[in-house]
Amino acid sequence: MTTEILDNTIPATGRRRRSGVKRMPVAITSPQNQRVKDLIKLEKRAARELRRVTLVEGVREVSRALDAGITPVEAYVCPELATDPELQPALRKLEELDATRRTTLYTITPEIYAKIAVREESGGVILVIRYRSTALDHLPLRASPLFIVVENPEKPGNLGAILRTADATGADGVIVCGGTDVHNPNVIRASLGTVFTMPVAEAYTDDAIRWLRAHDLRIIAATPEGAKVYVSHEAGHERQLEAINAAVATAAVTGPTAEPVTEPERRAPEATPPAAETASGSTGGSTGDTGAVLPPPMPATYPNPDRRVKVYTSVDLHSPCAIVLGSEADGLTEPWLEAADDRVYIPMRGQADSLNLSASTAVILYEALRQREVEAPNKVRRNTSS
Repeated sequence: MTTEILDNTIPATGRRRRSGVKRMPVAITSPQNQRVKDLIKLEKRAARELRRVTLVEGVREVSRALDAGITPVEAYVCPELATDPELQPALRKLEELDATRRTTLYTITPEIYAKIAVREESGGVILVIRYRSTALDHLPLRASPLFIVVENPEKPGNLGAILRTADATGADGVIVCGGTDVHNPNVIRASLGTVFTMPVAEAYTDDAIRWLRAHDLRIIAATPEGAKVYVSHEAGHERQLEAINAAVATAAVTGPTAEPVTEPERRAPEATPPAAETASGSTGGSTGDTGAVLPPPMPATYPNPDRRVKVYTSVDLHSPCAIVLGSEADGLTEPWLEAADDRVYIPMRGQADSLNLSASTAVILYEALRQREVEAPNKVRRNTSS
């Protein structure tokens, strides 16, 4: 038997029950119930910040939150939808928490669930959980830590995917500097609940740099410089065209800021590049679709003109370091570029000049994992908690 809430002023906890009477979930059947309206408001960051709570939905997300030891303030279950066998341990846990008055369990109708849920078919259970601490000092430090820093991420899905990749590669933590908040329900969803086991911190850029320096962590930044490679099939050579003066792209493994490099500085002083045919058949610069003349291709072995910008596989990711990534729209800000110990790029051989933020992160993180497994397999942390 369940009880319909008639008085919305009743606190979520503290309802008095007679001793010895089994505690039963409280039923909410009206979409106009104030609790339903308050839950809908939590889709907005301002409401979440005000109450310092957020929403969790999804079979894996709910299960991983409870497995991580998180006790929800409230839990809302739609019996008609919460039928996934993988969800049953979580439901039993919620009943136990409700019975011991550590949380308050409500049952809701499919209509109400549809109004509250961020996405359809997410399992029939929604948790309201308190914000977790995101202070830098709560991040763990081991012998050779590996951190990811994300500056001003714009899309919750990207940040959630980065958390999943950090979990998969055994990273020690993720630091978020501005942009999307880590408590966004869409971040939780995109992370598949790994946000509950991956240490996460939020910090201002200057504070994050100071923290990394205080713990002797190298800063490595990825930029678009040197990323674009044009191939001359006629000559059989490759020419690197670095976007030296372009906005800094997605990923960053910190290093010194590159100075603008002019075209003459890019040429080998004592070597004559092989000639290329123009569209008209004469030798010299090749002509693109726009009619612009490109300089002849350089040998594939010709080094990156700015030696401080390196291909991501050539830098040391085995020692203690932080991989820094900027937003897709604006890249990294000057403080990160100035603080960088190394700047790296991911070669791009097609028409695109950069990768998606989460994809760039994955490429570099798996290189870090490869280096650590090959060079020091005993030092690689293997995450078995999720």
